[in-house]
This record gives sequence, structure tokens and C-alpha cells, in this order.
Amino acid sequence: MGIKSGLKSINHFLAQYAFVILLVGGAGYYFLAQDKNFPSPRFLTESRQSTSFDGYAGNDVMEESMAYDMAASPVASRAKMTVSDMIRPPEVNAQGFDPEGLEDRKIIRNGSLQLEVEDTEESLAIIEAELFSQQAYITHQDSWEVRRGTLAYNLTIRVPAEKLDVLSENLEKIGLKKSESYSTQDITAQYRDTDNRITNLESRRDRLRELMERETETITDVLEIDRELANVQDELDRLNATQKSRDTDVSYSTLQLSLTPQPEIGDFSSPDWNLESTWKSAVNDFIYDARDVVDKLIRAFVYTPIWLPMLLILWGLKRWLFGSGKPKKEKKTKTEK
Repeated sequence: MGIKSGLKSINHFLAQYAFVILLVGGAGYYFLAQDKNFPSPRFLTESRQSTSFDGYAGNDVMEESMAYDMAASPVASRAKMTVSDMIRPPEVNAQGFDPEGLEDRKIIRNGSLQLEVEDTEESLAIIEAELFSQQAYITHQDSWEVRRGTLAYNLTIRVPAEKLDVLSENLEKIGLKKSESYSTQDITAQYRDTDNRITNLESRRDRLRELMERETETITDVLEIDRELANVQDELDRLNATQKSRDTDVSYSTLQLSLTPQPEIGDFSSPDWNLESTWKSAVNDFIYDARDVVDKLIRAFVYTPIWLPMLLILWGLKRWLFGSGKPKKEKKTKTEK
């Protein structure tokens, strides 16, 4: 009788609290089945600040690094080069500026312009003619379809710096100006610093060549001087390439031009919309969601040994504390009968 009574109680409980069981079980599955990503330990690593001759590293770091290199190299010490010679800044007066260089500033000017035009193809032809007249050229061009048969364009233009304003004014006449912006960057200090480093490196290279001609007694000395010369020449080539790139940026400004067509009333077509593609995408999403639901149900079933005993314990505590919850039937006395 005890087992039978217990089974009846469990059956009654499941019938009465099925929704609660599913709700609690789903919540339990949700918290138990979540993937736990623990952060991997971080290893502290020391990173040395890289030093270069292009003027972007600090002078203190540059001096320390070059002092170490010169101390480790007997060839450099024989060349009688000091750290101060290698990192000597441009000469300035007491006021802190170079009066001779006021007229020769290195300024990089760039801009961006967004236009809305009636016909992008016709406007593109006009722009190409205008670029030719201003000795400008297109370095990059992107296009995309905004509606069937109509393209929008993004152009990257290089124009002589002195003609940037004239070109911008002429392009604004082609369509409606939506936005524009211009930036100016003064790289005079970096440019002069790099020039000074190139001069010092050339002097070091010449002294190393003199050492190779006059003070090389062994093969080891020849190889060491040759290695130093190669390092100096590599650095010179890199700095000269940097200066050449800066000269180009100063001489030619970059203009980012965007051409978009004017909107048309009643045109709701979109080249990206496709009925077949939408249908297939919806079916695939449904299959994926259904598979995800099945996976979650399977996981919930696998976790049954965890959450089912907990539910049974809670149910037993409820019965022990509050009773079965059913009102007891009063026995009728013989008198009432």
C-alpha cells in the first residue's frame, strides 16, 4: 500500500504541477546548459619601445638605444661618432623656432566632399574632364547599385595641393553639396628631424668607409665594418623612402569624393531584394530554430538526474510543511445520517 500510495501521490503531483515542472526544468536547463568561457590567464610580457630614426620615438629612448649600440660596437667607437652627433636636433634660436624655415613649411592638406547629383554617370564624365584640367587623377574608385540601373560612386583623388580649393569649388557646381570637410597637418618638425638623421647617418657611413680603407687589419674587422655599413645603408634607404612619401603627400592633396543619385518618388525597387532568396532564407531559419529547440529538449532530458530530484525534494518539503493541499472530508455521524 505504501508504494502504491506514493505512486498515486507522484501522479497527482505531476498532473497538478506539470506547468511548474516544465517552467522550473526549463530554467534549470538554461542555467546549467550555458557555455562557460573562462578567461585565459594573462602572461605579463615586457615590451620594449621600438626606436627608429624617423622622428616618432622619443629622444631619450633614441639616445639610450644608440648609446648601447655604439658601446657594443668597437667599429663605431673607432669612427669617433657620439650619440649627440647622431640625434642632434635642428638648430633653433632662443625663441625656440627656426627663422630660416618659416617660408618652407611641410603642410599636408586633405579633404572630403559628398555630392548628390541627378545622373551619376554624366557627373562622373564631367569630373574626369575637370581632373584632367587640374592635373589631378583618380587613385581608387568604388561603385555600388542603389537602385536598378543606377550606381553611386566613391572616388579617391590626388590633386596638386595648390589646386585643391579650385577643384573643390568646381566640383561643388556639379550637384548638391551634402557635406564637406578639410584637414591640415603640419609635419615640418618630423621632416626636419628626419633630414637631420639622414645627414648624420651619411656622415657615419662615410667614416665607416674610411675605416674600411685604412684601419682594417683582419678579416674580422672587414666583416664587422661591412655589417655596420649594411645596417646604416638600410636605415638610410628607409628614411629616404619616408621623406619621398612625405614629399608626395605635401605636393599632392587627397580628396575623397562621394557621388550619390537624387532619390526618385515612387521608386521602391531594391537590387538586393529577391523573393526566392527570401523564401530560402526563411526556411533555413525555421529549420535552424527547430533544430535548436530539439537540441535544448535533449539537453534538458540529459540533465534530468539533476533537476528532477530537486523538484521531488521541493515537492516533499511542501507536503510536509503545508500538507497535501486538499481539504479533508468530514465523516458524517450516524445522527446526521
